[in-house]
Amino acid sequence: MQHMMTALSSISQGALLTSLSVESMNKYAKLVGQTITPTYKSFLGASAAMGGMLGSATTVFYQKRLGTIVSTRILSMCVVFFLVLTIIPVHLVFLVFCRALTSTTIASQFMLMPKFINDNTIMKYKTLVQTVFSINLNVGIVVGYLLNLTPYWASTNCFILSSNILTFISTFFIKLKASEKTNVQIADKDLEAAQPTAEQKVEYTVQEIIQQVAVKFPIWRLVIVTITLSAAQLTTGINSILAYASQILASSFPNNSSLGAIVIGVVKIIATISAMPIINRLRRKILLAIGLYGCVVSNFILIFAFKYDISWLQITVVIMFIIFYQIGPGPIVLMLWGEIFPQNFGPKLTSLAFTVNWVVNISVTLVFPLYPQVWTAYCVYFIFTGFFGTVALILLPETFQRTAEEIEKQYIPKINHRTDKA
Repeated sequence: MQHMMTALSSISQGALLTSLSVESMNKYAKLVGQTITPTYKSFLGASAAMGGMLGSATTVFYQKRLGTIVSTRILSMCVVFFLVLTIIPVHLVFLVFCRALTSTTIASQFMLMPKFINDNTIMKYKTLVQTVFSINLNVGIVVGYLLNLTPYWASTNCFILSSNILTFISTFFIKLKASEKTNVQIADKDLEAAQPTAEQKVEYTVQEIIQQVAVKFPIWRLVIVTITLSAAQLTTGINSILAYASQILASSFPNNSSLGAIVIGVVKIIATISAMPIINRLRRKILLAIGLYGCVVSNFILIFAFKYDISWLQITVVIMFIIFYQIGPGPIVLMLWGEIFPQNFGPKLTSLAFTVNWVVNISVTLVFPLYPQVWTAYCVYFIFTGFFGTVALILLPETFQRTAEEIEKQYIPKINHRTDKA
C-alpha cells in the first residue's frame, strides 16, 4: 500500500501541473464572463508554483512531529476541500487563490515522498521504485492533458480529488519498514579528527585547502548543491513547456494546438520508461550531466527554431529536450533529494530544495507569457541552466549504490595533513 500512496501522490502532482492549461483558463473565463488578460494568465500559470513554494517551506515544521503517514492523511483531506472550492466557478481571482491553496497541500504531500521511498525501500529496489515514482508523475501530466480536452473545465481537478481520496484511504493500510538508525555523530568525529593540534606546524597543498573548507562547511556545501540543483532543474524551462505547450507548438499543430500538449506528455512517459535501464546502471552524476547539458544544447537550438519559426525543428528539438530532461534533471533530482541529505538535516534541506524549486517555478511560469517572443525565453533558460547545472555537478556527491554513511563521507572528507618535524 505504501507504493500505492506514493504513486497516487506523484500522479496528483503531475495532473496539477497541467490542470490549468490555456484551454482550461478560457473555459473558466467563459463561465464567469471574464476575459483572460496576459496578467491573469501569468498569475493563473504561477498560482500552483506560489502554493508549492509555501507548502514546501512549511512542511518541515510539522513533518517530524506528525510523521509522514499522518501528515499525508491530513494533507489529502485538505486537498479534497480546496479542490471542491476550486471547481466552483466564481471569479478568476478566486481561482488563483484556490489553486494556490490546493498546490500548497499537494506540494507538501509530494515533498514527503522521496525521503519516504528512500527510508522504506531496500537498496536493491530503491532505484526502480524511485524511477516508477517519476513515471507516475508523467502519467499524471498526460492524464491532465487528456482531461483538458473534455468540455467540462474542471475534469482534471475532479481526477485529482479522486486520487487524494484514495491516498487518504491507503494511509490506513501502510506498515512502515523499520529503518536503521543513522549515526549522526559521524560528522562531528570526522571534523574533530580533521583538525590539527596547536603544536603542529602544518603545510597544505591547494587541494588540501579546498578539502579543509569542505570539512569546516559540509552543510553549506549541501545547501549550495540544494539551491543550484533545484534551480538548474526548473531553469531548463520544462514547466513553461508543460503549462504553455499548446501555445508554444501552435505553429507545429495549426489545426489542433492541444495535440502538441498530448505529444509532449506521451514523449515524457516513453522517455522515462526508456531511461530506466540506464538509470539502473550509470552513476547519478553522469546521468545528470548528460541530461542537463542536453537540455542546454536543446535550448540553444530552440532559440533559432522559434526565432525563425521553423515548425519541424521546434517539435523535433522539444522532443529531444524532453528525452534529455527525463534522463537527467527529471528523475535524478528527485532521487538525489531522497539520498544526499544526512539524517539530522534531512527535513530542513528537503524543504529548502522544494522551496527553491517552486520559487524558480514561479519565476519561469509567471514571466514566460510576458516575453515578447518565445525565443527570448530560451536565451534565458540556456544561460541559467548552464550556470546552475555546472555548479551543482562540481559540488554534488555521488550516491549510486552507496549507503547514507558512504555518501556523507564524500562531503566530510578526512584531511591527511603533513607536519614538519623539528
